[in-house]
Amino acid sequence: FCAHDVKRSLFMKFVQNLKYLLKKHKVTIKVLSEKTGIDSAILYKMSAGKIANPSMQNMLTIASFFGVSSEELWDQDLENHI
Repeated sequence: FCAHDVKRSLFMKFVQNLKYLLKKHKVTIKVLSEKTGIDSAILYKMSAGKIANPSMQNMLTIASFFGVSSEELWDQDLENHI
């Protein structure tokens, strides 16, 4: 693996976790945007895997909203862990 592959793998885990948390908490991208102040276009791109370098502030905000750590959001398979 090169560093790019590892980073991409972690990002895809984030995308899976974001989709899972949205579904689990029955929250839409629009509601998440309204509650967190993160632009809905950014959230749509994140959930589609089209933003490879989300800002740390956005990551922390999303993690806080869902009550998970930023490490859990990036590193764990939340669907099979929680």
